[in-house]
Amino acid sequence: MAFGLVQYMQIRKLPVHRAMLEISDLIYETCKTYLITQGKFIAILWAFIAVIMVVYFAFLLHFSAGRVLVIVIFSIIGILGSYSVAWFGMRINTLANSRTAFASLGGKPFPTMAIP
Repeated sequence: MAFGLVQYMQIRKLPVHRAMLEISDLIYETCKTYLITQGKFIAILWAFIAVIMVVYFAFLLHFSAGRVLVIVIFSIIGILGSYSVAWFGMRINTLANSRTAFASLGGKPFPTMAIP
């Protein structure tokens, strides 16, 4: 997480043309809308899966309520971790893409390749 935060801060400080920044912000907003919609769907899907997990572990395998609760909680943690990585990936990519495009205007390959 620390590495990702450092990378985010470094990329965010790089120069970018205003028009390129506007386009990357528009793309990010579109991605954000997608992720929010996807998150709502995953939450509904998780509710169904959670019922199945409870039935399976509590009634078929006869796990204690505490063990079943731990399984359900860690399924939420796993989903939230994956969702966070997707959110970060969308954000860092839209930032880096606009800065890479701006760096390519200089006509030199090394500054352009250093960003991604």
